[in-house]
Amino acid sequence: MDRIEELMKAADPAREAPGPRPFRLAEMKGPSKASTTRRRRRREHLAVWGGAVGVAAALAGGLVLAHQWQTTPDVPAQPANPDGSSAPGVPTEPPATPSPEPSASPTGLPNGLVPAHDDVFFEDSAVCEALDVTQVLTQGDHALATEPWEYPVVGCVDGIAALNMSDRWFSAADVDDVAAGIILARWEDDRWAVEDPRELPDGTVAVPVYHSWPALLGYRLPGDPPAAQRMAEQYAQIGVDAETGQRLLGPETVAWTVGTPAGSWASGTAGPAEFSWRSDAAWAHDELRGAAAGGGADDVRHEVAYFDPRSKSVARLTVTTREGEQPECATMDATYLVEGREPTQLQSQLGPLDVGLVTAVDALGVELSTTRYVPSAAPDSGAWCDLPEEHIVGDVAVRLDGARYQFRTADERAAYLASQEFADVVRLATSIRID
Repeated sequence: MDRIEELMKAADPAREAPGPRPFRLAEMKGPSKASTTRRRRRREHLAVWGGAVGVAAALAGGLVLAHQWQTTPDVPAQPANPDGSSAPGVPTEPPATPSPEPSASPTGLPNGLVPAHDDVFFEDSAVCEALDVTQVLTQGDHALATEPWEYPVVGCVDGIAALNMSDRWFSAADVDDVAAGIILARWEDDRWAVEDPRELPDGTVAVPVYHSWPALLGYRLPGDPPAAQRMAEQYAQIGVDAETGQRLLGPETVAWTVGTPAGSWASGTAGPAEFSWRSDAAWAHDELRGAAAGGGADDVRHEVAYFDPRSKSVARLTVTTREGEQPECATMDATYLVEGREPTQLQSQLGPLDVGLVTAVDALGVELSTTRYVPSAAPDSGAWCDLPEEHIVGDVAVRLDGARYQFRTADERAAYLASQEFADVVRLATSIRID
């Protein structure tokens, strides 16, 4: 199996379903920067598809999650009834008028809610105005979140709210090998509560997880069912028609990116790395030593996860105080294309470094695009194995990984190159200096 396909498979645990792996949610903190010391490396969080995924809430003391890979049930679509009433399970009128007074936020959403994308459909109703992710109940009187950024809002309509488990939430919770996605909350008994909780034998409570268009479009291999088919199955599982489903789970697009520039940028330091970051975003620093860093007792690896203002992971910087060993390239027939390259301040053993969007294509035609460092002397296209993953800068190995996308067309790739997200990641990458 080639490396690109391995990346795709790693991004989709449903292809090789493990057993449930419960974990306890760490205490969540709201500052824009967090610096912690880890004893192990976490697998990069990637959204996946695969039908309903079990998400468990502990009966006491915080949230506990586990995933249980299940097949999507073969349920026929449930459109609106001929008389115009809603599909089963989706009330046209809310059960009662909510009591909480909504509070405005800079996003235009109430109660400090964070939008998951630019086109959030948020119904003008008392029920949606009452939505507050810190008040959504999981089990008993336990709240789903402590801060709005943990669960950005994907949509709210007909008494249903779609909430996206954010990458920053996963990073702060120190989660291993657990799928992410969208959970639903429903307005019932004058309150918002997580959809369809089911108690498991171990005392946790499982609820379904759904997936956005970026997740369905972003991790595809030849032979996979079409993303539209998988999304239609999700609409049927929820019990809504296609129009309501799109309002709830978001628009059909490869990437949800922040469209507005930052009002200001700030300076950050993580180990030997200094960099600039947009002040309305967030980043987290992990420091691993010894065996946890993959080396000897004196070796140190610094990992910086960079999140956009909606808590989506858009870049990861790794700086290791020992020279990294380049992994053997198993994709001899894969090619690459570099676009949007800009010079950086970094000088490697191979000369100065650029940053750009690198698209790799393997023999199966699978494409995978991510922002990364490339030698300035490297041509814009060539053999994949000619591009190193890590670059020796002084006495450390440096690696940059942007968010990974599978663009369907050259126009989609061009749109991303013109996006604010790409501009922000390039600015971050070109600002990095290594002491």
